[in-house]
Amino acid sequence: MRVRLEYFIWAVLLLWALLTAIPATWWFDPDILYVKSYERGKIPVDLLFSREVRHDFTGSYSVIVRDSNDTVVAEGNGGPFGYKSTSTLPPDLTLAWWAGDIADTVRNLPAGLYNMETCWTVQTPFYVTPSKTVCVLSNVFEVTDAKTH
Repeated sequence: MRVRLEYFIWAVLLLWALLTAIPATWWFDPDILYVKSYERGKIPVDLLFSREVRHDFTGSYSVIVRDSNDTVVAEGNGGPFGYKSTSTLPPDLTLAWWAGDIADTVRNLPAGLYNMETCWTVQTPFYVTPSKTVCVLSNVFEVTDAKTH
């Protein structure tokens, strides 16, 4: 009887380890994030983004903008929400939509060079495994001072 219990425990641990090893990209696979350079205060700023929602999941996201010294200048997050494999992105993807609650901060950054990292977290997949996160880093984009006429 004791041997059967040990086999059961080992089988449960092995199953948990296998489920834990599945990467976040099994659910959500971001490809590219391209932020066009823009003039301070101007909106909308177009973004290019490619991704695949491979399996439905509940998740959240975070957006971090860093300057050329790698200092965090804006940080925001949202969720949790349901991500569906049938979902599509807005046809005109803008910085205001992407950055959410930090859009005004990002729109009015001082002139300089920046990049933006966005991470998605799959909330406790399989109900017994830790959350899983996948991130994508944008290109370096430039914010210039507003032109005066």
